[in-house]
Amino acid sequence: SFNEFFNADPDRHVAHGTTPSLSIFCAVLFAAAWLLWVAIDLAPIPAAADADADPLVGQAGTVPHPEEDLFELARHNKYVPVQLRLPSVVLLLRQCSMLGLLLLLGWLNEYHPLYPHSDKEPDMDWFLFLTAGFVAIALTTATKSGDSSVLNRNQTEEWKGWMQMQFLMYHYLHQVETYNAIRIYISCYVWMTGFGNFSFFYTKRDFSFVRFWSMIWRLNFSVFWLCMAMNNTYILYYICPLHTFFFLVVFATMRIYESANHTEWKIRIKLGIAAGVMFLCWEFDLIWSWVWTWLPTSPQLGAKHGLLHEWHFRSFLDHWDCSFGMVFALNYPMMTNWLSTLESLQPVKQYICKTTIAAGSLAALALWYNFVYFLPKFSYNAVHPYTFFIPLLSYVYFRNISPFLRGYNLDLLVRMGKITLETYLLQHHFWLTSNAKSLLTLIPGFPKTNFVATTVLFVVCSHTLFRCTMALRAMLIPNDPKTSLKYLATMVAGAAVTSAITYALTAIFPDGVEAWAIALTAVGIASLVLGLLVPQLVTAHQDESGSQLDKSRIWGVFGLASLLLLGFSYLVQDTGLRAVSHEA
Repeated sequence: SFNEFFNADPDRHVAHGTTPSLSIFCAVLFAAAWLLWVAIDLAPIPAAADADADPLVGQAGTVPHPEEDLFELARHNKYVPVQLRLPSVVLLLRQCSMLGLLLLLGWLNEYHPLYPHSDKEPDMDWFLFLTAGFVAIALTTATKSGDSSVLNRNQTEEWKGWMQMQFLMYHYLHQVETYNAIRIYISCYVWMTGFGNFSFFYTKRDFSFVRFWSMIWRLNFSVFWLCMAMNNTYILYYICPLHTFFFLVVFATMRIYESANHTEWKIRIKLGIAAGVMFLCWEFDLIWSWVWTWLPTSPQLGAKHGLLHEWHFRSFLDHWDCSFGMVFALNYPMMTNWLSTLESLQPVKQYICKTTIAAGSLAALALWYNFVYFLPKFSYNAVHPYTFFIPLLSYVYFRNISPFLRGYNLDLLVRMGKITLETYLLQHHFWLTSNAKSLLTLIPGFPKTNFVATTVLFVVCSHTLFRCTMALRAMLIPNDPKTSLKYLATMVAGAAVTSAITYALTAIFPDGVEAWAIALTAVGIASLVLGLLVPQLVTAHQDESGSQLDKSRIWGVFGLASLLLLGFSYLVQDTGLRAVSHEA
């Protein structure tokens, strides 16, 4: 039953303090979305729609020419804000249904797996073999990027890609010997948050609500739905609150007294003040406790010593990363100008200058490696915030030491880097299970074959979640701030209505909401929405194409899909799956 699954871990509800009603909310919402998608997408089959269209990641803001078809735009990686047009609604429902399917699959992996979860088995030989194999394959995908600038977009994605591979293998094999290296990788990620967002605000000067909301969406959309569906806490997926917090730090630093951003000294004073705040809050326990006193100290899932302790542990390790990234970004133009001047010199002079810098960098790296890198975990954590920049700057220098190296990227790593957030999140439920404590098992008794099978599933689902996130962002966050606020208000209203219905269900079924009740509720919601939506879609489609949609066919397909959903709910009921709404 749901009750057994949610309480398989004896500490889960004691630490969590929330109820599976969040999962019921997701079940009702996405079941209704699936019914609407089936009825609207499969029933009319308008001539303008290509049934084989594969919507990819899009960009917001481009309104199509009347003659252009939204499906064709989706095929070319473009999405536009959702409109009351048949193709637009279909594309929205496709993405929502795909998101719901991913959440359902992750939920089944956690609470109703095909086979019992497996234990992790540390194996350094396997870790090194996989690392070497991954790098060897990545080398075969070297491509000329056409951009030889320092830290160009493909290069940073490549950087994230190989770090993420190591990060994932550390979790999969529980390879504690690599802990200190993983800490450096996380600092590099946070450093890039400071560097990338400072560079954007410095050059684009875009502090609009649309930009802010788009970034918050990118960082938190997927984790929001995972927390809802899996009944998990936000801090469990700690990378998301970490990056969100430091994005807010960059945004506040650049937005406050914006006119100083392009002065010689005032911007440096602003960065100094921001760094001073970091210093005071994280270096003095008394100030830390006062600033963050509102965080709970009771045990939670993902924070067994309390959220206050967990947030201090996570953020202290990286509290200087963002500030250092912003300082680097501020001086980036001068650094690139210096590098251009250096590379305009005669080859011998270039060689001497670059070799001298390389020698100093290697000497610093060797000292760090010898005296810091091999420290025990807690001793290393104490010095990490003050030493992480040594390997980071060394990598940046050697990766960009020549125009040739800057002009090439390993495409496999670039692609991996683009879905870093999704692979981090879905590893908990599609590769690992029990919130990264055990392994998903699809082929029991064959651990390496199972590794291959689960890895394929994991990567495909991560890429799909990335596409859903970006496509829905393009459709639901228009470039116009007022329109964007209207879309946000509509989403909040829809969530409020669904929450009220979920609350009613849990009140009617205090001992557990049956699967058939969830399915019947979804059918009712979808019927109401369809009744309001169909007349408007029929009118819009007739005005646009001159053809008439067959409303009876839409309702016929909807009725059939509703029967299938209700039948599935009874089948699920027979297996003992029940959604309980009370705490253990």
